[in-house]
Amino acid sequence: MLKKDEKVKNCVFLDMDIFRNYVRSLGHHMVLYNKKNKPANWFNFDNCIQPNIIRDYDAKTKFSQKYPLGAIHLILGIIGHKKKIEIKKSAICPLLYTDGTFKNLFNYPENCLSWLNFLCAEDKNSPLNTIFFNDHYTTSSLMIALNDFFKKGEI
Repeated sequence: MLKKDEKVKNCVFLDMDIFRNYVRSLGHHMVLYNKKNKPANWFNFDNCIQPNIIRDYDAKTKFSQKYPLGAIHLILGIIGHKKKIEIKKSAICPLLYTDGTFKNLFNYPENCLSWLNFLCAEDKNSPLNTIFFNDHYTTSSLMIALNDFFKKGEI
């Protein structure tokens, strides 16, 4: 919902891939079936920050390598290279829960590591480093922390 007198062109819509070239958006879903057969109006995604489009991934040839994280991780990866973002330890579990990220880490580790590498998460200054390469959690302590997080009903 837009505020009164707010124009669509002045907004950025998050966590949605908007197929209108005059709308700015950031999404992360697989939106192209075959990169060799793009629709004539594919330019409608020109103002959409979209990781699968950036890496030229389509469903036909790269579905198993599609972006496995959440929009927030993409945002942190982009903005974190320009501005220092502090991620508190208490934010790690919610950020791992977002969009089923924690499940994808264990079900598709190769793909997740590829994307974390693409987003420069191993850089110590990246906020993604704090989330994914932190010293706070071993695998077992992460499971316990996630279990505690779920029990609190904070999801």
